[in-house]
Amino acid sequence: MKQADIDKKIAIIIKNRPEPPGTPSSPRARHGPRDAKAVRTPDIDFSSDVMKNLTIQRAEQARQGAEILGGWTATVGKLKATEVFASEERTAKVQDALAQAHNLTSRHHKFQTRKAQLQELERSANLVQMRRHASETRQRSELMARMKANRERAADLRVHAWRVTIASGTDRTIHNQGRVIRGQRKGRGSVFVSHTKHRKGACGLKAIDFAERHGYIRGVVKDIIHDPGRGAPIAKIQFNDRYRFKKVNVQWTATEGMYTGQFIYMGKRAQLVPGNVMPLASMPPGTVINNVEKHAGDKGKYAKTSGGFAQIIGHIDGAGMTRLRLPSGQKKTVTSMARATVGIVAGGGRIDKPLLKAGRAFHKFRVKRNSWPRTRGVAMNPCEHPHGGGNHQHIGHPSTVRRDSVPGQKVGLIAARRTGILRGSKDVVEEKGGK
Repeated sequence: MKQADIDKKIAIIIKNRPEPPGTPSSPRARHGPRDAKAVRTPDIDFSSDVMKNLTIQRAEQARQGAEILGGWTATVGKLKATEVFASEERTAKVQDALAQAHNLTSRHHKFQTRKAQLQELERSANLVQMRRHASETRQRSELMARMKANRERAADLRVHAWRVTIASGTDRTIHNQGRVIRGQRKGRGSVFVSHTKHRKGACGLKAIDFAERHGYIRGVVKDIIHDPGRGAPIAKIQFNDRYRFKKVNVQWTATEGMYTGQFIYMGKRAQLVPGNVMPLASMPPGTVINNVEKHAGDKGKYAKTSGGFAQIIGHIDGAGMTRLRLPSGQKKTVTSMARATVGIVAGGGRIDKPLLKAGRAFHKFRVKRNSWPRTRGVAMNPCEHPHGGGNHQHIGHPSTVRRDSVPGQKVGLIAARRTGILRGSKDVVEEKGGK
């Protein structure tokens, strides 16, 4: 700003400035001084340089004061904003604290409720246990009183088992013998191991095909072998496949009179020769057969043991069924399309020769099952079997027991309809419809 402009502004300020009290135009000058001793202020020349400098200094002070006032205002605003933020933060913290306190209160209430429930359940359990103990004590006292009243039979009660009913309503049997007998050990079960390691495989006829159904096929006996665990020998027979360039090997129980290198014919038009396989419809009544099928194509189910055979009784015309007599004497009706081998199974008379010594029985059963040796009950002690004990080997009471006998007593003839030796002819069971 130029000096001339500054001078103009100063002149305007001086012109508009109110007159001091000492001037003649002021009320105090018109009415005189307030105090007689007051000294009249001398007149000041406002046009002097001193006055100008004073005015400039005052203007500068006013500007600096305005700047200071503005800084104070900004500082106060910042302080107020900071205080508002701090107050909001304090409010949020207070709210969080209240929420945590509420959660703790609700959790404490739930804990108290759960604690009360557990206490109630514990009281109920204690009450049930006390009642059960009282019931068992009462029953025990009744049992002791009954035993005391029957002192004459106390010896018999100590030998035999008596039943005690517990508070839950179930029955338990108490045995004074303290031994688990053989029948109980079997009922508990164990790991089953089958004695089939050295077996030669399953025996059955060749699967039926078109050529066998309408004509015949030819095979040759390659070998006759022994199968451990089976009384009858096995014949290994080889056929030529009718539809593919390959051999088909099958094996079934050998027929009496069969030899290595023999030709075996299978089919509807095969001859009635021992060893050949034919449908029952192609055989006359009275034919001796073995390895008979129950249903057409099942490869043989009946008369497969050593020396066993079935016999054709007759054919039912119009029904397509054939009547058979099985090795047991039972009569059965099967379909005429079922196949069978002509002849008797080899190995007959095997059971006619006695074993004579334990070693042969050992080798016989080691490839069959764990059923040898078997100790008789009358040869045991009374603590090991109900039939044991005594000065000589005898059961001493009827060997027939009830079906619902408890384990440890369920030995002998279980729920037998009749006892004794069957006298008279063998019963023949008639079964209709091949069932």
